[in-house]
Amino acid sequence: MGKPAEAIKALVELLELIPTDAESWAELSDLYFSQNAYGQAIYSLEEVLLITPNAWNIHARLGELLYISSESNQAEGTQLKQLTESVRRFSRSIELCDNYLRGFYGLKLVGYNQPPYYSTTSH
Repeated sequence: MGKPAEAIKALVELLELIPTDAESWAELSDLYFSQNAYGQAIYSLEEVLLITPNAWNIHARLGELLYISSESNQAEGTQLKQLTESVRRFSRSIELCDNYLRGFYGLKLVGYNQPPYYSTTSH
């Protein structure tokens, strides 16, 4: 379409009529993400998981969005909460599909780039 605002509006209208359309929720999430609306993108993927709770790829994608959102979030408490939830989602994707490399890579990425939340001074 080339017009994300119009596409978002059309998908929202569609989802008001058919709220159990997981593919539309996933597409809406991608559109929100492309507009840097991370909160709405995360919410949309959570809706997908309500419809398809065992979709390991969606758990991993949600982990990615939470990780990216935490990178842009400056509040330390919120950032830590999002990183923790990201680890949980990546772990769930691996639990559902033992050899899902995207889940393993996500865990490595979060662990590698996690800021230190502990004091380095000794008592």
